[in-house]
Amino acid sequence: MNPSCPYCFSNETTKNGFSKNNVQRYRCNNCHKSFCANTTKVEFRSRKDNAIWYKFNNCLAKGFTLKESAKICGISVNTATDWKKKIKFSNSSTYISQIQKEKIYQYNEKNKADGLALLDNIIDNSVDIVFFDPQYRGLLDKMKYGNQNRQIDRIALPQMTTEIIRDFLSQIDRVLKKDGYLFLWIDRFHLCEGIGAWLNGLDLNFHTVDTITWDKQKLGMGYRTRKTAENLMILCRHNAPTHWTDHSIPDIWPEKVKKNHPHSKPVELQRRLILAVSQDNPNAIVVDPAAGGYSVLEATRLAGRNFLGCDVEFG
Repeated sequence: MNPSCPYCFSNETTKNGFSKNNVQRYRCNNCHKSFCANTTKVEFRSRKDNAIWYKFNNCLAKGFTLKESAKICGISVNTATDWKKKIKFSNSSTYISQIQKEKIYQYNEKNKADGLALLDNIIDNSVDIVFFDPQYRGLLDKMKYGNQNRQIDRIALPQMTTEIIRDFLSQIDRVLKKDGYLFLWIDRFHLCEGIGAWLNGLDLNFHTVDTITWDKQKLGMGYRTRKTAENLMILCRHNAPTHWTDHSIPDIWPEKVKKNHPHSKPVELQRRLILAVSQDNPNAIVVDPAAGGYSVLEATRLAGRNFLGCDVEFG
C-alpha cells in the first residue's frame, strides 16, 4: 500500500520512479506533488544523528529557550534556530510527543475504543487541545417531537449519562496542559440552562471564555422553531497564558457539511480553531475521545497537527 501524501493527506498516490539514491518516489493524484517517505521528516538530509533531533524537540516541548536547547544538544544557536524552523513547518509524525502511558492507540488514525479508556491511558497535563461532543438525549427529550422517526439514527447511538459525561470532563481536566483548550459541543438547551449538572461537585481547573454558534445552513427538526444551529463552548485553564492568534473567527460560523454521521461537525471551523491555539506549536496533539464521524481527525490533518482519538462505535 502506498503512503498518504504528506502535503494534502490524500490516499490517492502512485509510485513515481526512484531518486538518484535509489529511493522510491511517489506522486499524489490529488495535489500532483511528488515525494518520498522521508520528504517531510525534519531530519531529512541532516548530518546530525536522529537522537539529537529527538532531544532537541523534547527541549522545545519542555519550554527551554533556543540557547538552552542548543547547549543541551551540543549544537550552535544558529543550528538550533534552523532546526526550530524545520520542525515548525514539518508535517512529520516522527516527533509526536509520547502522551500515552502505554502505546495502545494509533496517532492520526481512527481507533475503535472506549473514550474513557483512551483518556485514562494519557499522561497528566500532556494534551494541547481536546474536542468533546458528548452523546446525550438532552435535545431529543426536550423536544420529544420526531424522536421515533426523524432521529432514529441518533437514538441508535450509545447514550452518555450525566455521570459518564462528568467522568469524561474529569479525565479531560487531568490530561490538559496548563495552557490547553477544551472545545465542548452543546445543544441550545444546555446553552441556555448551563452545564452545571455536568460540573457540580467536580474540582475542575478550566472555565468558559467564549462560545461560537455554528450555522448549519440547513433547516433541521423542531416543534416550535426549527433547529439550524449548534453551539460550541470554548474553555481553557484558569489564568492560562493567552496564545490565541486568529482574531478573525466570527462568533456565528456558517458552514454546510456533508453528513457522514448523525453528529457530523464543521471541519473548517475546527481546523481554524486548532490553528488559532497552536500557531506556535506545530507538534500540538489534538484529542477527541468521542470522535463520531472523525471530523476532528480531518480538521487536524488539514491543520498539519497530530490527532489521537477514538469512538466506541466507529473506527
